[in-house]
Amino acid sequence: MFALKPEEMDGLSYYVLSGCKREEAFLKFIRPDFVGSKASAAVKGAVSQFFAMKEVKDYIDAYSETVKELLDHKPEPVDHSGTLEERKARAKAKATEFAISLADDIAQAADPEFVLKLMDKVGLLDQDDH
Repeated sequence: MFALKPEEMDGLSYYVLSGCKREEAFLKFIRPDFVGSKASAAVKGAVSQFFAMKEVKDYIDAYSETVKELLDHKPEPVDHSGTLEERKARAKAKATEFAISLADDIAQAADPEFVLKLMDKVGLLDQDDH
């Protein structure tokens, strides 16, 4: 998705997650060969130039948004109300929906046989549907 090297993405992810200074992430991940010359104008220029790149800014924005979404995510409350029959019906509907979502990507499934067994178990492979 981003045309950045893995070590650049690692450094930017570290920068977002840790809240460290740009120079620290740059020296730790992107240009460790510059360590020891932290105060040099060349290092400061390289850090500024790197963080000014559009691809870098886009990655930081996207990664920051992903982290925010993960931290803000509130799981939906589980509904334990209703009779046993109502709860069974909801469970079957959820299992069916799960089986269908797995079947949508069965070619990429780690265990396609499991997907087929689950589909059969919830009644998606019934022979009566002619």
